[in-house]
Amino acid sequence: MGIQTDLYQTQHDEITRLMAQINELLDIHTLQTNADDVSSLISRLAERLSVHLALEDNVLYQHLSESPNVKLNELGKSFQDQIGGLRKTLNAYKDMWSTSLSIQESPEQFVMETEAFVGVVKKRIQLEDDDLFSVIDR
Repeated sequence: MGIQTDLYQTQHDEITRLMAQINELLDIHTLQTNADDVSSLISRLAERLSVHLALEDNVLYQHLSESPNVKLNELGKSFQDQIGGLRKTLNAYKDMWSTSLSIQESPEQFVMETEAFVGVVKKRIQLEDDDLFSVIDR
């Protein structure tokens, strides 16, 4: 079919690195006094993740939906159906924590929601790597 997953996997690596950098800054005291660094990382993560989701939705899943391979076609449709939920989760997270002030005012809640959000994104990346890209790359 000619679909290359290298770009998507590179994006996964970059998103994972950004999440790890955010995770390193999840200290309540630091967040209360200086949330600028983590706020900047959240902006970068949201931007990269938004681009990644759009690319998957508009290019990858479109190609898979046109595939004569039934398994690829079904996998593409399944993953595309799920992407809307992740996009909503991203937008809600980004809207809630887009400023340093919002993080400084509720650092405990920020940590809790960040850990949950990162868990959702990691799970999605793992599913794509294991269940989608491994089939495409065969």
